[in-house]
Amino acid sequence: EAYLEMGEAALALDKLEDAVIYCRHAVEVGPNAAKAHEGLGSALLNYGALQEAELYLRRALALTPRSAPVLVKLGSLLEVQDRSEDAEKNFRAALEINRDYVPALNCLGDLLLKQRRPQQAVLYFGRVTELRPDDALAHSNLAAALNDLRRHAEAADACRKAIELNHDLAEAHQNLGAVQQTLGQLDEACASYERALELKPNLVLTIFSLSNLKMQASSDSMLNNIATLLKSERLSDAARTQLYFALVNIHNTSGNYEAAFQAAIEANALEMRRQPYEPAKFERLVSELKGTFTSGFFDK
Repeated sequence: EAYLEMGEAALALDKLEDAVIYCRHAVEVGPNAAKAHEGLGSALLNYGALQEAELYLRRALALTPRSAPVLVKLGSLLEVQDRSEDAEKNFRAALEINRDYVPALNCLGDLLLKQRRPQQAVLYFGRVTELRPDDALAHSNLAAALNDLRRHAEAADACRKAIELNHDLAEAHQNLGAVQQTLGQLDEACASYERALELKPNLVLTIFSLSNLKMQASSDSMLNNIATLLKSERLSDAARTQLYFALVNIHNTSGNYEAAFQAAIEANALEMRRQPYEPAKFERLVSELKGTFTSGFFDK
């Protein structure tokens, strides 16, 4: 337990190598301790050693099959690997064990939102705000889903509630910027995105959003930031794709078309590998979009 506690402390301080070392010792001392395997799996996940992390998280799950925390961590790992269907199964399995387990509600809502299923996502994020009304991130997440449902006034209110609860929550400023951009308030959106990046420079969605919106050439600091992020082994293919598309926008704006073309090649290659065409998935997506964007929806 001492090794595990030291590992968890190191992980909290973002000392990832130390966390892995301590958690390995914990597994050596307690090879049948589910918590030790869970701790090592978490440390390896954060360190970016995804295959090994999956091995230890599955061992932890074998030792404690009804562990909602392990299911969520395993689901998060699978999502980083773009194994979305398996990730969703894990998040839902965690909620079958504890229907109000907040990490599972958040993770499932986030996954559904990324899959363009906001009608479902809003239910899970809404439940989190009921369970934790003072949780700024919960309100920010809800805002993102509401904005995708074109419920812009409610989305803006949720963003402002999040910022009221935590002025320094980058995600809330990002989501407020998205609402403002949708409403055509472009100067306000730029300001919100820039504030988000001041607070969290590695927020990939904000980098992409700002590159897509700003008409003037981006600063060298943003280009350097993107270059640094692209070197990270912990970056998912989805995030990497967004960064390359951000480079396309930035280089097009500055007139560096050769660099823009090369970035587009990288982005499209990643996107094709990440999301190969699957007829069944496409038909399901079309069906869900038809169910969402009905004539009644546009009459609101």
